[in-house]
Amino acid sequence: MAQETGNTRWLSGAEATTIMSRFSAFFLSLVLLPGICYSQTIGNERKEKTCVPPLEWIQPKTGKSVGASDYLKQIEKNRVVLLGEHHDSAEHHRWQLQVIAGIYTLNPQLVLGFEMFPRQVQPILDQWVMGHLSETELLKKTDWENIWSFDPKLYLPIFHFARMNKIPMVALNVDKAFAKTVRDKGWENIAEEDRQGIKNPAPFVPEYIAFMAEVFKRHDHHQTPEKASDLKNNPAFKKFLQGQQLWDAAMAQGISGILKQENPPLVVAIMGSGHMANRFGVPLQLEALAVKDVVIMVPWHEQFSCDLLNPRFADVVVGVADTYKMDPDKTKPKLGILMDQAKQGILIKKVLEKSIAAQAGLKNNDIIIEMAGRKALKMGEVIEIVQSMVAGAWLPITVIRGTQQKQFVAKFSAAASTH
Repeated sequence: MAQETGNTRWLSGAEATTIMSRFSAFFLSLVLLPGICYSQTIGNERKEKTCVPPLEWIQPKTGKSVGASDYLKQIEKNRVVLLGEHHDSAEHHRWQLQVIAGIYTLNPQLVLGFEMFPRQVQPILDQWVMGHLSETELLKKTDWENIWSFDPKLYLPIFHFARMNKIPMVALNVDKAFAKTVRDKGWENIAEEDRQGIKNPAPFVPEYIAFMAEVFKRHDHHQTPEKASDLKNNPAFKKFLQGQQLWDAAMAQGISGILKQENPPLVVAIMGSGHMANRFGVPLQLEALAVKDVVIMVPWHEQFSCDLLNPRFADVVVGVADTYKMDPDKTKPKLGILMDQAKQGILIKKVLEKSIAAQAGLKNNDIIIEMAGRKALKMGEVIEIVQSMVAGAWLPITVIRGTQQKQFVAKFSAAASTH
């Protein structure tokens, strides 16, 4: 489905590495232009700061700041507002709630769309908004631990705000099993009746393809010897692209469907910043659906760099500061892996450096088939087991590595793990 042209510019390895090191979001396609940097003086110490200081709302197109209330008044007449996030940033979610509340006071005809929920859980979201479910029931019935797995406490204030004001919550995504099927088989090989109502996605622009090639190349589990610029004919890379394309198209088509209602509401959609930056991803898919008046709002993050700011990056970038640090003594233990559901068990996509998993000897592409004596694991069960570990506990883990089964012991030290 992806299209390339003779004008495609493939990013160099150095460029892509620099960009990716600054983003913790899943994927982000970027066109690099100089940004405008600021600095602050605290006492006698001059300290270089981010391009977007805390509490500042900066419009990359002009490089100028704008008042939050003034900006919300400007956009409340738009059709779509995309709110970005780093999924694990509490301050990003607080900012999202602030924006939602501000828009709601100006335009109560509002619908909230969520990347976090696949479409099949829509009836459950409806029940929640109507007040028929408890928090526990909402998380259990939507299978939160397996479909999303980030701490629900980050999102619950937004869910409660929607419930309190009877604002419809809409599930925009597709389930992981369908996404995996598309990656494995290719979109063109999925029968129309099995596409869960998703229409053909719009093709990526060449710059996005180029960046995705660099991302693909640096995913350890692909292990391809090809250069990024040679990947355009690689079948695995094409499927990788289609998986991302499906995700973006599903969310865009979900938003478009809401706007087809009589007297359509303003749609505020919550998703990772990588799905919207530089007007790629979801904005590109919305444009193909003739959806106009789309506003992109991205909360700044300490991992971002001034280099990333360009007129296409977003309509407004908001400075937030993580002023509410979690109490280290209450931080839940973490094994230190990026994982995905596999047919045999849990695929370890990446072992984080200096993590408990790394110290135990686990490696990328290991498949966890047993943990603490429990077999046939789901990702939610792995999270539950790991977070139940107390300081000093030992956790037995059985994995498949290649054609062999191997046993390891993850040792949780007396000091809380931060990996």
